Amino acid sequence: MMVQIQNSMKTIFTFRFYALLAMMLYSSLVELRAQNAGIASASQDSICSGSNVTLFLNNYNGNIQWQRFNGSIWIDETGSGAQNDTFSVALTASAEFRAFVTATGQADDSSNVITVGVITVNPPSGTGATRCGIGQVSISASGIGVIKWYDSATGGNLLSTGNTYQPTVSTTTTYYAEDNINGGQGQ
Repeated sequence: MMVQIQNSMKTIFTFRFYALLAMMLYSSLVELRAQNAGIASASQDSICSGSNVTLFLNNYNGNIQWQRFNGSIWIDETGSGAQNDTFSVALTASAEFRAFVTATGQADDSSNVITVGVITVNPPSGTGATRCGIGQVSISASGIGVIKWYDSATGGNLLSTGNTYQPTVSTTTTYYAEDNINGGQGQ
């Protein structure tokens, strides 16, 4: 906007009026956007690969469409619940999400962006042991988290924690080591 300063009260008043009007319009638009979009959050900020995370949208006004950023543009989610304020999605890679909100008589808007990290936990590497007869053996495993020892590959009993486990055996026995990082597991 070009403003010409003259020695008249009319020009100064006109400038002040337009400036005030512009500030009021801008403030109204900011308020409309803040009220429409809502606040997005996630049940967890990081999960194991293949696990589900639940996205939430609160304090919004209108219809929701969850979107995921693909590195260049926002893509609409198509899974069950992608248009609800609670949406669960399985992830194999880290992702950014937002809720796009539309409402009659209001400007379309999007919520804040939330990032959910995906942790890939590899199976631990291990070293077995042999012995002849009944007695104690020392087996070991290593990973990047806490090693947990089990008697079954799934649903087994926790036998020990730590990189080394020293059970007493009488027959050939298989033990399972799990690398556990903040709840994520690799067996």
